[in-house]
Amino acid sequence: MSTTSTAPQQELVAQIVKLHNPDVQSVNVRPYLCLVERVINETVRDNVEGHAMCLPSSRDLEVLAPLVIEIQCQITKGQIGSIDDDTTAKDVLKSVSHFSWEAKAVLTMAAIASNYKDCLLLNHYSPLQVPLLLVVSRLNLTEAIVNLSRTMLETTRNIVVFQELSTNYILDKDAEVRAAPDLLPTAVYWVVRSAVAAIQGISSFTSVRWDNFGYDVPAIEKPKSCAHQLELVTREMHELVDKKMEQKIKMVIYETVRMDNLPVLKLLTCDEELYDCQAKTRVHLDVLKGRNVLLLISGLDITNEELHKLEQIYTERTHAYDIVWIPVIDPPTHWTHATRAKFKTMQASMPWYTICDPKYFQGKPIIVVLDPLGKVMNPNAIHMMWIWRSNAFPFTRAREEDLWQKQTWNLEFLVDADQRILEWIREGKYIILYGTGRLKWIRDFTTRAKEIASNLQVPVEMVYVGKSHHKYVVQKLSLAIAGEQLSHCWLDPNQLWYFWTRLESMFHSKMQLGRIGDQNDITLQELQRLRSFYKGHEGWAILAKGSNIIVSAQGRLALTVLKENDKWEQRARKEGLEVAFAAHCSELYKEEYICSRIVFPITAKTPDHMPCPECLREMLKFKTFRCCHGSAMSGSSTVDN
Repeated sequence: MSTTSTAPQQELVAQIVKLHNPDVQSVNVRPYLCLVERVINETVRDNVEGHAMCLPSSRDLEVLAPLVIEIQCQITKGQIGSIDDDTTAKDVLKSVSHFSWEAKAVLTMAAIASNYKDCLLLNHYSPLQVPLLLVVSRLNLTEAIVNLSRTMLETTRNIVVFQELSTNYILDKDAEVRAAPDLLPTAVYWVVRSAVAAIQGISSFTSVRWDNFGYDVPAIEKPKSCAHQLELVTREMHELVDKKMEQKIKMVIYETVRMDNLPVLKLLTCDEELYDCQAKTRVHLDVLKGRNVLLLISGLDITNEELHKLEQIYTERTHAYDIVWIPVIDPPTHWTHATRAKFKTMQASMPWYTICDPKYFQGKPIIVVLDPLGKVMNPNAIHMMWIWRSNAFPFTRAREEDLWQKQTWNLEFLVDADQRILEWIREGKYIILYGTGRLKWIRDFTTRAKEIASNLQVPVEMVYVGKSHHKYVVQKLSLAIAGEQLSHCWLDPNQLWYFWTRLESMFHSKMQLGRIGDQNDITLQELQRLRSFYKGHEGWAILAKGSNIIVSAQGRLALTVLKENDKWEQRARKEGLEVAFAAHCSELYKEEYICSRIVFPITAKTPDHMPCPECLREMLKFKTFRCCHGSAMSGSSTVDN
C-alpha cells in the first residue's frame, strides 16, 4: 500500500469519520451500482437484447430517491451560496451519515447519474445553433466531467467490492487491511467532492445563455483537479482490493469446506449472473452448479486463432464441461466505447458463458480448471489443451502427468493433425521439416536435398513450417516457396500458429511440472534443442523416417551436411540415409560444438538452472534487450535474397 499518512490527511480522515454514524439497517447497493454503471457507461444504446438488468425494486427506489434528491439539493445549494467544495462535500456526508461507506458512495453516484444525461446533450446540438467557441468550451468541459465520472465510478466499485470481501473475511493483522479504515473515508470523501465538481460543472454550461461566447476556466479545472486526486485514491483502492481478493480466494478455495462450486464461482466472477452467449441472455450462476468448469481468463487481445482452436476443442466434448470467459482489461481507464464494442462482438461469437462485465488484469490467456466442488485442479490448463486437445480432459495435473508418461517423442506427435504428413509417415518416407527467415538458405537447402534424394533414389518430402512469431516474413516466404515449387509449405496461418503454439506449450507444460533439468527426459531435451534453434537466426531442420525423428540440427549445420554429401553418400547407400546423415551431423557438431541458447518470455518463470541439451553442461543465465522491430526488418529484407 502506497498511502502516505500526513497531518492534513489524518485531520481530514478524522473529520469524515465523525460524520459516519451508520445504523444497523443495511442497503443492498449492488442494484443501484448496476443502474449507475448503465448510465455512466452509456449501456442503454448498446445493451445486448435479452439482458435482464439487475436493477433496484420500485419500493427501494421510492425509499432512497428522496436521499438522492437531497444530495443534489445540497450540492446545488453550495453552488448558489458560493460555499466551498469541501464544506459542500461534508454537508452531503452529514445527510447520509447513517449509511455504510459503500452506500454513501453509491448514493452520491446516483445523484451524478441523474444529471449525467445533461452533460451528454451537447452531442445533439447543431453547430449552426451554437457559437463555435462555446461548442469547443463545452466539449472540453464535457470530456473532463465524463472522465471524472468514470474515475468516480471505478473508485465506488472498488469500495463496494472491498466491503463485500470484508464482510466474510477480515485479517486484522494484515497491514494492507489495516490501511482500510483511513483509505475508505478518504475514498468516499473524494467521490462526494468530485460529485460536487461534476454537478456544478454540468450546471455551468446547461444554464449558460447561447450568446455568451465565454466560458469559465475554473469550471473545467475543478473536475480535472478532482480527477487527479481521485485517481490516486483509485490506485490505492485497487491495490487493497487485489490484496483482499487474493486472501479471499485462497481461503475459499483451499480452506473452506464446500458442498458445491458456487461459492468459488461467485467469488471469481464477482457476480451471481453470467451471460449465455448462445441463448443471448443472462442466466443465474446456478447453471454451473456441480459442473466441471474451465475459467478462460484473457484480455480482449486474445487472438482469433486461439478462440477458433478453443472452440474446436470445446465442441469435441460439449457436455463434459463448461467454459466461462472472464475478459480482463488493464488499466481500467481503457474501458472505452471501442473496447466495449469489441467485448460485445467477441461475446456474441462465443459458444460458452461469459461474465457480464470485464475485470482488471494483465497477462497472457490462462485456463483455470475447477472440479464440481470448486477445487482448483489445474491453475493453468491452456498448455494441455493446445497439446492434446479434448484428450486432455478433465485437464487435471494428474492427467497431464499421465499423458506425458505415455507420450513418446516422434514426428506424429510433433505435427499432430497434418493429414498429408501423417500419410507420408504411414508410407515410411523420409520427411524433412525446416524453418528459417532466409530465402537464399531455403533455395540452397531444398536444392541440395532434392539432388541427394535423386542420387540415392529415396522418397524425401520437405515441409517449410516457418519461424515462431514472424508471421509476415513467413507468409511472404511461403508464397515464394510455393511459387518456385521448392518444397511443400503451410499456407494456412492457423496451421502455422498452432504448430508453434503447441511447441511452446510442450515446453511450458514441462516447466509447470517441474521437469526442467531432468536429463533423462528425452522429450524435454529435444524440445529445448528445437527451442534453441528456432529462437536463433540461422533456422533449423528435422530429418525423420516415418514417425521416427532421426536428427534435429541448427540450419547452418544441416546445410553443411548436405553440401558435404560426397563424404557420406557411399555410407548412405549401404546403411541408409538416416544413419549416414546423422553420423556426419554428429561429426561436424563435435568440430564446431554449436551449443544451445534457451530464450524465455518476460512473463514466464525462469528456472534457477538448466543443463545444455547438447553438452549437458550448466548453461549461463543472461538478460537480453532486443529491438522489437529488428527481426521484422531483417526478415522482410531476406525474403527477396
